[in-house]
Amino acid sequence: MVVLRRASPPQQSTLRTLGRFIDILSPASSAMQRSQVYLVQSHDNATGSMTLKHDTAVLNVANIDRKANLARIKTVLIKMTHALDGIYMEQGFKVIVHLLGGLGMAGDGSGRAGSTTHTGELFTGAGTETHAGLYVVDGAVVPRSLGANPFATITALAERSVEAVALRLGCTVDLDSRADFERTWERHCDVMPTRLSFFETLTGDIYVSGTRSQMALN
Repeated sequence: MVVLRRASPPQQSTLRTLGRFIDILSPASSAMQRSQVYLVQSHDNATGSMTLKHDTAVLNVANIDRKANLARIKTVLIKMTHALDGIYMEQGFKVIVHLLGGLGMAGDGSGRAGSTTHTGELFTGAGTETHAGLYVVDGAVVPRSLGANPFATITALAERSVEAVALRLGCTVDLDSRADFERTWERHCDVMPTRLSFFETLTGDIYVSGTRSQMALN
């Protein structure tokens, strides 16, 4: 959402309003210097899904938003824009920056109500048995939208899981020194960690001058 602040007193003219929209497209325009971007965080329907298709994970979040929430937010933003003597505009697309869930923690301690325990252990099925040594310690365990930046929540849950695992294995977590991880682990615990590496790729489409191109960032 963008707010354009008028340089001159407002006048209710369709031609003037149209001129303000065209003003944005001009490289010599100062419209961007008089623009304000709104960033809003809200709750969604938690109806997104991830399926496996030809050995590739396919994410579907087409109907994830709550239309009633969006309507209330839009009403507030329009009021704010008018108070700034601006013109309210919508960008026309939604951006999801913090995907949560997928392996949510169960509320009853079994695989019937979730995928992991409260400490991130992955259930083998609908019962209480878990995969030994397999823990989920990222945003996937969060069972619902938070309506706020999830960074602190994800970090707290991850640290809590690490403490629980260390206690269960009879290990101590060195929080005071910056010693080499493998040497510290060998000194305090008989169980060596499994080596695991992962890579994240951001893919999508970008439009430049009406031309659509695919992009991928590693």
